[in-house]
Amino acid sequence: MIEKFEQEVIEEIRAYGMINSGEHVIMGVSGGMDSICLLYILNKLSSEWGFHLFAVHVNHMLRGAEAERDKQFVKDLCEAMEIPCMAVNIDVNQLAQQKKLSVEEAGRQARYQTFENAAIKLCGKDKLHEAKIAVAHHRDDNVETVLLNLARGSGVNGIKGILPVNKRGNLTFIRPLLGVGRDDIEKYVKEVGLPFVTDSTNSRDDYARNKIRLRVIPELQKVNSRVSEHINETAALLVQVQEYMDKQISEAMYNVADIRDDSVAISAANLKVKDPAIQTGIIYRCIGHMAGTLKDITRIHVHDVLSLTDKQTGRRIELPYGLVAIRSYDNILIRRNESMPSGNRMDFERKPVSITMGNHIDISLSDIGKNGKTFIMADGGRLTFNIVDVDDSNREQLIKKNIYKKAFDYDTIKGSLILGRPMPDDEIRFAGGTKSLKKYFTDEKIPWEIRNQILVLKDVNSTIWVLGYRIGEPYKVTRHTTRALVVTITGGNNEQH
Repeated sequence: MIEKFEQEVIEEIRAYGMINSGEHVIMGVSGGMDSICLLYILNKLSSEWGFHLFAVHVNHMLRGAEAERDKQFVKDLCEAMEIPCMAVNIDVNQLAQQKKLSVEEAGRQARYQTFENAAIKLCGKDKLHEAKIAVAHHRDDNVETVLLNLARGSGVNGIKGILPVNKRGNLTFIRPLLGVGRDDIEKYVKEVGLPFVTDSTNSRDDYARNKIRLRVIPELQKVNSRVSEHINETAALLVQVQEYMDKQISEAMYNVADIRDDSVAISAANLKVKDPAIQTGIIYRCIGHMAGTLKDITRIHVHDVLSLTDKQTGRRIELPYGLVAIRSYDNILIRRNESMPSGNRMDFERKPVSITMGNHIDISLSDIGKNGKTFIMADGGRLTFNIVDVDDSNREQLIKKNIYKKAFDYDTIKGSLILGRPMPDDEIRFAGGTKSLKKYFTDEKIPWEIRNQILVLKDVNSTIWVLGYRIGEPYKVTRHTTRALVVTITGGNNEQH
């Protein structure tokens, strides 16, 4: 039994390329049977395979003396096994209140942050790819996850279950026990004689996951004794389906969604012509981008956002994680649920800048020089001009879309810069031709009361940038650009996030 079980775990590790020689494997150790099982096996493999094992224990401070007992047990066991260990206390209740999260989500975030801190300590910020985070999820955990997400209304992403390997941010998580079940682990631990502690809350059915494990699965096993096996097989099939769908969604995203750091704008017209499955995938991805997670994002939320395609401007939907979806002219905007300044169009690139000045001011490029130049605006914000050299190391970053930071090809600018309010004869050039600013504002449905608050940056030929909106085509940074003028808006009502 011992050799067979260990071989199954080894095959799972090799099948997914989970661990390579020289890597740091940081393992989450709760002290329970599953984590002790995995810790023991990884410790046996570490010297033979040439990787470094490091243990992490997080005391969530939810179970009083029992939790302190678990922490001390893990520290003592790791010391006896000569495994370096980081054990930390994090008040998850307090964290949940501060961030307005569920206790479960706050605990998840606490563990992730601890894993990241350990990875930085071992590898450094620039080499996090050399770390793997090992957790002891097994086959029955996957069944619970599938059923729980199905009950909550998750889409395919949720009911495909737990992945053997996945990335979260800069960290790679591995699950070597995912191919074995709880019964197999229990038999192995007993045969080897491994010590472990038991979390008393695991036997309480007031947690959703515990209800699934203690009540639902036993009833399903009465229908079919192989229910866990079948659910895992279906989850594996859904992983393949989702991988295909992800490719289709990525291709569709190009002309549907404009993703920014602080918001996402979805073209309602372009979204409506897509296949319903693609529409759903795009909305899931956009909400997930803003929320930083897909947990608790259900089909109901997606359906509500999709309903905005047929609603009037101004209609809004509240979403989890403090987000809101708003129908704004031709777009559906997903952003943080914060009040917008009165009179501003609520759209992804609509925050007018105010500055105390006459019709315009002239800014000499020579005055900007190496040290840059900054103007203080009426709302306390700053408008900063800098000139930088451009090469392959920074070109893509300069081209990247950002509402309040734009880069322009320095050598396309003629004469001095002119900063001021839009003038009747101002024009802006696009790839397809030239428009007057008046027509551009009309086409973009920018209200009249907003237009006289907008600032325009020009040279002697044309409009370089309608601040907070579009830039002129001739001034864009390209692969031929060697110098760039970088203009940044910070502070005031236009703080860059």
